[in-house]
Amino acid sequence: MAGALMGQFIIKASRYEELYLIWSTIVDAPVMVFGSREELRKHLWHESFSCAPPAEEVANGGPFEARDPDSRIARADTNGTSLIDDSFGGWDEPGMWIGEGAPNDGWRYQLPRDQVGSYIRACLEKDWEGANKFLRRTERIED
Repeated sequence: MAGALMGQFIIKASRYEELYLIWSTIVDAPVMVFGSREELRKHLWHESFSCAPPAEEVANGGPFEARDPDSRIARADTNGTSLIDDSFGGWDEPGMWIGEGAPNDGWRYQLPRDQVGSYIRACLEKDWEGANKFLRRTERIED
């Protein structure tokens, strides 16, 4: 995979809303939000193909398919997540643990699956405090 895509995947807000976020496994948090499929698609095409995939990948349906923006978006639209095995962020997930970007108050936070759309809308408005209100405090972090 291209370096720009390592550790990142798409989560769709709900089956009925064209709201998306890009989740980073590096920081365990959303790193970008998008208010439409087309906005996300433009970003992904730019990121994915800053360097072109090898011709044999395209011809043989190899790793290119896993990073192809249209395939990634289609997986997110179908499964809730662009991960091929839909093991994180899928429709049946209760929520996603937030690493960086959550309040730094000694608690672990989760973004509940049913709050992803509200979280994205707040982020699109640059209302960071409002976005944090959709996170759920779950357990104390032991030092």
